Amino acid sequence: MGRSWNTPPTEAALEENKIGTDNLSLPPLIATLMQQLREGMVNVENLEHVEKFQRGIAQVTQLVTPLVLADAVQREYKIATPTRMQCEIGYADGTRRMSYEEALGRRINGIKNTRNQVTTVSGYHSSARIADLSIDKIEMKTDTFISYVPNEQRQLRVAFLAIHRGGILPSLVAADLAEEMGCESYIIGVDAKRISEGGAHSGRVIDIALKIPDGYNSSQHSQLISGTYVFQREFEKPDILMVVDPMLATGGSSRKAVEGCLQTLNLEPSDVYCTSFFAGGYTGLQTLADAGFNVHIVSHDQLPLTKEDYIKPGLGDAGDKMSGIINGQDVKDIYTLLKSMEHLVEANAFSLERLELYSRQMTGRRLAA
Repeated sequence: MGRSWNTPPTEAALEENKIGTDNLSLPPLIATLMQQLREGMVNVENLEHVEKFQRGIAQVTQLVTPLVLADAVQREYKIATPTRMQCEIGYADGTRRMSYEEALGRRINGIKNTRNQVTTVSGYHSSARIADLSIDKIEMKTDTFISYVPNEQRQLRVAFLAIHRGGILPSLVAADLAEEMGCESYIIGVDAKRISEGGAHSGRVIDIALKIPDGYNSSQHSQLISGTYVFQREFEKPDILMVVDPMLATGGSSRKAVEGCLQTLNLEPSDVYCTSFFAGGYTGLQTLADAGFNVHIVSHDQLPLTKEDYIKPGLGDAGDKMSGIINGQDVKDIYTLLKSMEHLVEANAFSLERLELYSRQMTGRRLAA
């Protein structure tokens, strides 16, 4: 995957090296999916467009999560990669099952029309191996469940912080896959909204407000902590906290959301792993690194920020695209947003049980059959 920094490189180094797909040495399959996400036209009023973008985000999450979890285990406990996975990939010419390592390291039979030069959103060129391939589904399976925590003979316990709205889908996928790998996992929901001088998207960002996610209703399935975060009704102290967010701008929302729950979870900043698929500029990397978090960036395009600290048009707002949101409007009903992701259950991106659990946790409602 991309690089992982405890201390990010200097801004000058990023600019000098034109950090992008080629510099990050992405495996061909991940590079292909990332490029398709960059180039794909998404009309958020078109259901097919939204579902295709959601599927792409889910597929990248499926491929990246095992790498991040393996890195976390190695950093926390100094042990080797905990498990081996099988990867079943469905595409137009059929279905192929292979080892996870093989899927990342080689080109799949049937891929045609590869091209070696691509252009990132910011205009930089890279020589990543990109293919013309439409993947219908990716299914990750493992038969080896291992106790990760030394001397305790228990599974690694991972909490995923889903920062609405962009973080919901990746968190659902990552949490489900973590359990497939043998971890215990649960999701914490939090709504982090930027406060601008002149209202939404109309002025410089001056603060981040953490609030109860829209659509939340008190129920027996969840409990509210500190008036901000929605946890499962019963949860245990995690070993690590992971944040999977498709796009990193200034890092302010992620940092404030994480720091707001560290004390409740009894975790240190070094127990936090932040993963972003697209990072804009240098500010976000430095913000998360200054907080003491472990930072994984899958693709760094040097996406320029506006004076209001929003990513300039190009890739656009991944959260808006996967949520079908027009002109930055707020998600008023988390239940509706979760319903829009049901098609991913059939694509084996995550389980129906995970989607049901999160719906009850966040809204007090079960998804209609």
